[in-house]
Amino acid sequence: VYLNGRGIELEASDASGEWWVKHSWIVDGQGYDNCEPFPLEENWECLPTIGVLAADGLTMDMRVGEWGQPGAFNNLRRPEIDADPMTYTIETWQPANIDASAGEIDLTRTLIRTQELSCQSQPSPLDNQVRPCPVRAD
Repeated sequence: VYLNGRGIELEASDASGEWWVKHSWIVDGQGYDNCEPFPLEENWECLPTIGVLAADGLTMDMRVGEWGQPGAFNNLRRPEIDADPMTYTIETWQPANIDASAGEIDLTRTLIRTQELSCQSQPSPLDNQVRPCPVRAD
């Protein structure tokens, strides 16, 4: 998807932003089965995941389960369009404790990790082209 300098998705370039990889799910759609990359012998179960567009119109809320239920997790993913060059932040949230053997069950929504991804101008593995990092268009 093309994300222009104002954070609006376009189907074609308007020369104010850059192309970004978009997740394969449809925001507010039926979702997908999220499978972590584990060795096959671990028999990891895929979890149904949905994506919801947050009220700010930029943040993707990727959820597994509903808050208030054991096993509810989510990631908030958003482009930081005020940064120059733009960055991408991922916040990982989960209940404080869903393991009864580790103590009292606590479904309090807890931030466990924040990652900020920055653009790297290097050849794309898809087509070997080097694209500039997106910058804010004032």
